[in-house]
Amino acid sequence: VRFYLAEKHLHWFDHHINLAKEENLTEEFLEINPNGLVPVLIHDGVTITETNDIVKYLEKHFPEPRLKPRSRIGQEAMHKWLLLSDSIQRPLKYMSFYFLFGRLAQKSDQSLHKLSQSFVDRDLYNFHLSFREGFSMELLQEKIEIIHSFFEEMEKHLLESAWLVGDTFTVADIMCVINVYRFKQMNFPMKMYTHVNDWYDMICLKQSFQIAVFGHQGFIENIALPIKTTIDRILGQDVQAVELGIKTSWMKSVIILLLFIISCMFLVDNLSIAGFSVNRVILLTILGMMSLATMMSSYHKAHTPPQLVYQSALKTMTAIINIGYGGNEMMKINLRQPQPRAVAPDDIIIAVKAASVNPIDLKTQRGYGRTLLNYLRNRSKVPAGQGIELPMIPGRDCSGIVSAIGSKVTKFKIGDEVWTALPSVQTLGTMADYVMVKETYVARKPSNISHVEAASIPYVAMTTWSALVDDGRLGPDNRKDKRYGN
Repeated sequence: VRFYLAEKHLHWFDHHINLAKEENLTEEFLEINPNGLVPVLIHDGVTITETNDIVKYLEKHFPEPRLKPRSRIGQEAMHKWLLLSDSIQRPLKYMSFYFLFGRLAQKSDQSLHKLSQSFVDRDLYNFHLSFREGFSMELLQEKIEIIHSFFEEMEKHLLESAWLVGDTFTVADIMCVINVYRFKQMNFPMKMYTHVNDWYDMICLKQSFQIAVFGHQGFIENIALPIKTTIDRILGQDVQAVELGIKTSWMKSVIILLLFIISCMFLVDNLSIAGFSVNRVILLTILGMMSLATMMSSYHKAHTPPQLVYQSALKTMTAIINIGYGGNEMMKINLRQPQPRAVAPDDIIIAVKAASVNPIDLKTQRGYGRTLLNYLRNRSKVPAGQGIELPMIPGRDCSGIVSAIGSKVTKFKIGDEVWTALPSVQTLGTMADYVMVKETYVARKPSNISHVEAASIPYVAMTTWSALVDDGRLGPDNRKDKRYGN
């Protein structure tokens, strides 16, 4: 709302409500807004309590400078963005409390009782109750996916337009940029949304944004939150880690580090252990190396995805699945197969335009190499063995269009035409609307062949290459006269 007021060059008076001190629960404030929520606008005796309603009210009473499209189509587009912005307020609330405010925002029994007595709408009470009990990882992952869907919609639109509604800065940009500002505060993974980032940087240059947003930042926003998010990132407790499902434990590292510190402080030069004389320097060196090794191990676990493919809890697709090993009777069509998601930094999601069937696909369907494949799958973080790898989506190669990328993908962008061959351990294959594949397995599709032609090549070509180069030892120095059967 401050940003909007600054863009309109309106004069207003700020009455800060300290939520930490529960000033929103005082009788004085509850008379203004019985739900105890901020922001609240009071103008000429009229009280407006919702952000979208405040902006609509101000736009009606102060139409200049104009921040609303003139055309009906433009106004409908702006309304769509306002609804989208409003739809992620609840996910934003969950994320803010968990990743930014933390335990400091937890309510005491007395405060919860006061909440339960104050509001007609018990939603806020139920939220704080669940926050104190602890949000589950599954709940947070669902909220993260909703937010990614919001950014994907923005990215798709900003690919063709400078602003969210045509080529003009509007209320839609104001309402959405504040959400992006908050997500950036919590270090939300959004490097892959290049056009959203460019749009955000462009708005940050506006004087009104610097005054209304950056100008109101204090110690918490400038120092405390950056330190907290940095520590969370190092410990594997940030948004990315929760999205990946990483469960960290630094207890062993802390214990060994404490032993090392205590030993440095209290150990004498030499001591006897089980009748053996141990030099202090040697013992400290051993403890120091153990401490370093366990810390490096904990750090590695805190930044390593625990699984190969992540699936959506919200979006589905059509896929061919093998429900067991055997003939074609084990093959079914699933119209509600969960879509794969680009969660790990090197993930790429391909919208499949064509996929091919190889002889090895039919053999694998009948159980060929099952024991070895399941062993390799378990080593690659793919649950397998005793049938838990089922149902599987068959298919190893395909051609299609990049629809989503991980935060560290640099060789491809959304919309690129690509082809790929999956590793044999992957159980969610190419016979589906979408497939996840790591960046290293993807290449650009030649522009002079169709998707159908491209899909028939990768696995066959790699098999042929392996036979000629790896087994046949064919190379630059001995390839002369080897073509056409010579």
